[in-house]
Amino acid sequence: MSNAELVSPYLSLFRSRFSESKTTLLNSPGLVPLQALDTEVKSLELALTEARSLRNLATHTHRLPPEVLVNIFEELQLLWKPSRESIRASSGAWYPGRYKSGWMSVTHICSYWREIALGASVLWSNATIDVLAVSPKLIPELFQRTHGNGVHLELRPANHIFHIDALDREPAIQAWFSPLVIHCYTKSLTIAGKEDVLSYAAARLLPCMPQLHTLDLFHTSFGFEPAAPEPFGMLSNVMDLTLQRCNLPLDSPVFSEHLKRFRKLSTGKRLQDPYVDWQPWLSGMTSLKYLYLENTVPCNIPEDGKGPTTTLPSSLRIFRFSVSSFDHVLDGLRFLSHVRSPANCSLDYNIHPSPDLLDDPQYASALGQVLFQLSSPREDECKARHLVLGCKSVVIASDEPLPSCPHINSWTSTPSYTNDVVVHRLVIQADYYAPQSYDLSAALSFLAMDELRAIILTPESIHYITTNAHWHRLLHANVVHRVDMQAMHQPLSTHFSDLRSALCQHYDTGTNGDILFPHLHILALHLLEHKDETQDFDFVTALLELVRARKELGVPLKEIVVVGKCSLKDEVWDNVRAEVEVTVVGR
Repeated sequence: MSNAELVSPYLSLFRSRFSESKTTLLNSPGLVPLQALDTEVKSLELALTEARSLRNLATHTHRLPPEVLVNIFEELQLLWKPSRESIRASSGAWYPGRYKSGWMSVTHICSYWREIALGASVLWSNATIDVLAVSPKLIPELFQRTHGNGVHLELRPANHIFHIDALDREPAIQAWFSPLVIHCYTKSLTIAGKEDVLSYAAARLLPCMPQLHTLDLFHTSFGFEPAAPEPFGMLSNVMDLTLQRCNLPLDSPVFSEHLKRFRKLSTGKRLQDPYVDWQPWLSGMTSLKYLYLENTVPCNIPEDGKGPTTTLPSSLRIFRFSVSSFDHVLDGLRFLSHVRSPANCSLDYNIHPSPDLLDDPQYASALGQVLFQLSSPREDECKARHLVLGCKSVVIASDEPLPSCPHINSWTSTPSYTNDVVVHRLVIQADYYAPQSYDLSAALSFLAMDELRAIILTPESIHYITTNAHWHRLLHANVVHRVDMQAMHQPLSTHFSDLRSALCQHYDTGTNGDILFPHLHILALHLLEHKDETQDFDFVTALLELVRARKELGVPLKEIVVVGKCSLKDEVWDNVRAEVEVTVVGR
């Protein structure tokens, strides 16, 4: 008996089934017996398909709840995007070939998956449709599957190897940019390319497109940032706008009261509009909730904090500002010093000064103005409850970080917060490759301390606070219950003696609050990943002295938290445990 017969008991049935047909075929001059044989084969194929379907019913994936499958399909959209083959001709040129469905193929796996996928309109309305990768033959089906919720269209010719001679002669682009699709079914539009691509899309828009809520324009040429075609600026119903390396006039209708999210990304090589024109422009977007400006700085900014201020809309909840162009860093800081944000608005500033600028007195003055704006409390603002003073960043938050994050990010010194926490953050990056630090301790001069509960410091920031004699500014932080020391570039032991001295002395203030952090219960030590300082006898001895000194002062610590890979088996750690609880949290 053959291995095939052992594996499949159906072979003998199939052979007997076809033996008579085979004999009839051999004895007949016509093709009717052959057609009968084909019918038998098709019948068996249908039975096999049904068998596979029944088999799939028994799999674990078939038993998953519909909402779980929809989440899986949404993740699959990012991992398995529809595409189109590129065919290379003998001339060396590339031309478009057949379409590949990508994640949309889940509708052909089994009837259960198909039912779930087709019934989830969010799966189709939130998917990004690359008009050069998805066959226009699917347009009717896609609109039906979205249940009237519209689609996200994207035109990015540079994403494909094949060449398109002319946009207006490519059938796929013509179909997707037809009046019916672009005017009635498109809720989000992304256009990325050179001037001809942006102009082609703009020519197919109407002045009034109430269903189009998201617009993303990306001019792909370097160095030159042109004005985007005028029709884009006329779309007054847009709620989410992104401009990359292109511009629109500040008085364009698109900057309306409907706009809720606006991102402007520039290379910094284009001269922006004057500061006096930015004031009415920013304040006029009365529904704006999110604003991101990258290398986008107005010109003719008043110096030294003088001149009129720019009040951001009261609706704004997040303002992000980044300057990596060396030529605009100083103007960027001056602009930020004039900005006034709402009380419940989070601020995220990233500054990349050149090494030459760091010693410029004008830079120091402008940076001080920004620190003042970030740190100074106002009557309508939430009081600071969490402070991060890192080697290149300062973070001030209205609440403590999430308890599920035992250690902070080793690069930005920024913990994770809930969405309703107001966070003011400034990060300075002068060199991505060199471990540098900057003195941001001046923020302590402006910060209200009375509700501060937790502080994160680095060895570098501890050194700056000590050098500038700023420890006494923290004497009003009487409710601080936790201090974290995070090793960023330098080991914890580098300036631990400064922290020990600051926490274990009386300050001559003439008031009762002459000891730092009288309610400090937790001291957390975040180790460097490649260095276990818990084996450093001198460091652990200094820690033990700190614990004992706080106890003698009547303000004992309750817990030492060590974050990182470590071994606390030495005798000196037994002495520490005898004085205070020690907890190890692994990364």
